[in-house]
Amino acid sequence: MLYDSLPPTTPEEPQKLVLPPLKPIQTGFFVPRLENKPQDPIIDALDLESAGVRRLRTDELVIGSEKDDRLSKAIGQVSYFEPANALKIVDPSERRRKPPEGNIWLIAAAGSDAQGKNYIKSWETIRDTHTRDADRGCLLSEQAPDTFVAAQAFAMPHAHPTGSIRRDIPPIELFEILLTNLTGHSSKLYEWDAATETFVRCQSVEGEVILAYGFTEIMSNEIIQRYLDIGTCLRRLDGVVNGLRQSHIHSTMHAFLHALETLTEAFRRRLGRVRLDRTAVLSRLWLQHAEIQEVLLALSELCNADLSLSPPFVALPSEAASLLSHVYTFTERHFRASSARALRAALAFLLSTASRPWFREIEHSIGIGRSMGDGVVISRRLSTEYTETDELGFNIETRVEDLDLDAEPPIYPTFFDENLKHESFKATRSLKVLAAADPNHPLLKAGEDRRCEWVWHEERLNGIYSGLHDRPFEQAADQQRPLSPQQALVTVNPSAMSYPSELQQFRIFDMEPGAQWVQGDQSHTSLPIDVTPFQSFLSTFPEELPLSTPTLAHLASLILHPLQLQSNRLTNALLDLFLSAPLSLRSHFSLLRSFMLLSSQSFTYRLRGALFSDSDAYQPIDRGTRARTRARLGIKDQRDIIAEKEDLNQGQGGPASAAKWGIGLAVGLSERGIWPPGGAELGFALRRVIVDTLDEMKDADESSEDEDESQESETNPKSSRFLADLVVTEAEWRLGFAIRDLPTDEGRDEWLNPSSIAALDFLYLEYKPPLPVGALITSTILSKYQRISTFLLRLLRVDTVSRGLFHTLHKGLPIFEDNIAALYLLRRFRFQTHAFISILTSYVFDTVIGAQFDGFMTRLDKIDHMHDARRRERNEREDEDLDLQDMLKPVADVFEIMADHSRTLDKILGGCLLRTQQRAISEVLQDILSTVLLLGCLVRDLKRKAVSQEDAATQLQKLYVSFERKMFTLTKVLRAMDDKSELRSLLSAIATSDRDYEILARNTGGQKREIGLSDLLVRMDPGEWWKGEMERRIRAKREKEETMVR
Repeated sequence: MLYDSLPPTTPEEPQKLVLPPLKPIQTGFFVPRLENKPQDPIIDALDLESAGVRRLRTDELVIGSEKDDRLSKAIGQVSYFEPANALKIVDPSERRRKPPEGNIWLIAAAGSDAQGKNYIKSWETIRDTHTRDADRGCLLSEQAPDTFVAAQAFAMPHAHPTGSIRRDIPPIELFEILLTNLTGHSSKLYEWDAATETFVRCQSVEGEVILAYGFTEIMSNEIIQRYLDIGTCLRRLDGVVNGLRQSHIHSTMHAFLHALETLTEAFRRRLGRVRLDRTAVLSRLWLQHAEIQEVLLALSELCNADLSLSPPFVALPSEAASLLSHVYTFTERHFRASSARALRAALAFLLSTASRPWFREIEHSIGIGRSMGDGVVISRRLSTEYTETDELGFNIETRVEDLDLDAEPPIYPTFFDENLKHESFKATRSLKVLAAADPNHPLLKAGEDRRCEWVWHEERLNGIYSGLHDRPFEQAADQQRPLSPQQALVTVNPSAMSYPSELQQFRIFDMEPGAQWVQGDQSHTSLPIDVTPFQSFLSTFPEELPLSTPTLAHLASLILHPLQLQSNRLTNALLDLFLSAPLSLRSHFSLLRSFMLLSSQSFTYRLRGALFSDSDAYQPIDRGTRARTRARLGIKDQRDIIAEKEDLNQGQGGPASAAKWGIGLAVGLSERGIWPPGGAELGFALRRVIVDTLDEMKDADESSEDEDESQESETNPKSSRFLADLVVTEAEWRLGFAIRDLPTDEGRDEWLNPSSIAALDFLYLEYKPPLPVGALITSTILSKYQRISTFLLRLLRVDTVSRGLFHTLHKGLPIFEDNIAALYLLRRFRFQTHAFISILTSYVFDTVIGAQFDGFMTRLDKIDHMHDARRRERNEREDEDLDLQDMLKPVADVFEIMADHSRTLDKILGGCLLRTQQRAISEVLQDILSTVLLLGCLVRDLKRKAVSQEDAATQLQKLYVSFERKMFTLTKVLRAMDDKSELRSLLSAIATSDRDYEILARNTGGQKREIGLSDLLVRMDPGEWWKGEMERRIRAKREKEETMVR
């Protein structure tokens, strides 16, 4: 120590040391009393400053002298202050180079701690190593860090594992260490573990307890963990970006990764701007980084790389729409939870950037921002001139399949509602059809400036909805395009000094490191990422969503409004094309109805003559052209009689023999004696049926028009004559008969037998509409027409046989002369079959086809009239309000017309009992029709005496019993459709399998009124004779059984 012993302070030696009493301890601050005079704060401040810089030097201390009085005031000696000046601030003297000799109490009073602020004296403060200039308060936390840590450890000891080492690190030093981990790199305390993708303790400090000066263990761990979390998130996000870029990615994923990398780089630069000094407070820095931690944790959770998870992580959705849905759902959750503004801004920037390529793609698919005909197959316009044809005589055109209209709708993000999904997909198909129908349409040339993009301000939303933007989209894109390195070199530091031309390259040394790459060419991955877009986005991001769109779903609906507008434009354009010449969709429907549904009486009459014959005369199969001509004219000579006898005696084997030739078939079908028939004569005959009918239609249209209609046709392209001249002329090579391939395996080869009801199923009518119309009259719709046409051919054949039976029994040779009962049964059988065929024919053509198709054509005419009125309204108000034209929604679209057309055909199929769900009932109807053909064959064989009267009577009785049972079943099913309880027991009897029963039970109820089956029931059994007869027979059967029991 400096002193071996203290001087005595006892009263025995008062003469040696006389000290005045100590003054009371004053506070470390003062409030001077205002004097009763005008105050001058400027002068007082100057006096105070001059007093603070003044220093007095002295070598010794002399008590009682005038110099000592000045010195005592300068060094703050409490003993010699007057009471009136006790609170006056004085400046301390310079620190002594060596302690003066004398009384230690005087020396202590003259120390650097006697400054008028803290009068507490202790042995610790008078030691020579103590900092004399320190100004510490009386609180323990205001002392030196090592003093506070020691006192804290003594007052609040912590339990640690045995052998653990406590490491106390100053806050500034600890932050310098953690700053390395903060940017995602290893430090001397924590290193990166690639297996778990987390920061772990280094081996050198493993097991130690790391504490920061002034913080408890819990607080230290929280501080350290925050910085480690930030560094871990940055490393994991970098790993996600690098991992995905190694695979083949689409544009949306590329934009997402670019936005994610921009966010991480922006926060990494923000962390790198932290500067440390001795005044930095660790807790304040820790709080500043809380916002960054929240954002990075959310981004890690978005990328399925949350800190609670371990690798390998779940991959992000690979599809563009699924990826956007994932980002949108995550963003919407944080907007609903009102998360921090920085977090919402980061997610909004990520969603906006990632959605931009997908928006451009969907806009391109519906014609927004595209050139004419990009990516769309363009067909040549309709022409009435004959061009190259195929082997069937059809004109060769671009196929409808090239338009890919049957493609499945794409997957849309979740922020697309169901209506917008439908409208967008419809607009995509409409654009393809429009480009094929009219490549020079204005919508394919005029670019649309309304673009879909995420906007977050009210004024921008109004611009998207009204079509008025602050700047064009292309201009905005140009402003965001990065500069070249040469441009960046010039623009980054404009204040740099000028250099001669030969020294221009040295300007780079006037810039900050890396400044020349801030907005350089980003095609080089080694260059820094430009974070300016995110910084600009963050600076202008609002606190809340716009008032007009309080939720993210409302915002999405509004920014996608341009898609709805473009869909309306395309729909109106297609209606203009298809409801007017030259396409004239209505004329094509009328043509299909006339030929494929046999609504044209002229075509039906000619077709009946070419394929069917009501004569049961001998068929000269394979006997030459002259024999067929005599048979067609009803002439029979001796050669025909001899040939007929030979065929009856020798040709009973094959189904195509004369004895077993199909009943009701025309003579021309027996040219080659094989089935199915073929040859040039049949093809020519069927071709003449179509051409003659079309010529008759042209002549009828020309003769039916008067002078007023002729004048209208010259001015109105939608007049009937103009349409007939175009559509009917093209129908000569668009319409024709063809042969389909049918199965030949056992059980499905009925069509190979000319006597079968399915003998003509190989023949069908083919129609090839022009490419634009073919997009609406698809192959699926044509297949429905062909199914109906096949059924109608069967019905025509049975009707022809029924007519022939009437002529045979009333005008031909008598039969069953020796069996009157069989003759009565035959006449009754013929009457019932003829009545049924007549009823079924009139029902099919009048109720099923006529009512359903007439209703469809009426709806089509209504759409046409409403569209014309809406179009005139748009044209009238076009100059008044440009936006009003977009707001007028179309009355319908062409695809709705196509769907209505398909539904109409489905109803016709249902009315004819041709639906798949009606298979069991359809088989009952086909059995009835087959029974009529078998009856015709039996009568023909009886007339030719190919069968005896006894055998014919037996066969007739069996046929009639079978016919009655089928009629009972059919009428009961039609009647039971309104009563499901009765239908349930009936279905089990007629269903051929459990699947048939389930299908019938599910589909037969409640459909009778819609497809017109009630009308068929009324026609078949108006007086309920079949119902009464069936009940009578059931009662008779029961009485007979009861009698037998008795």
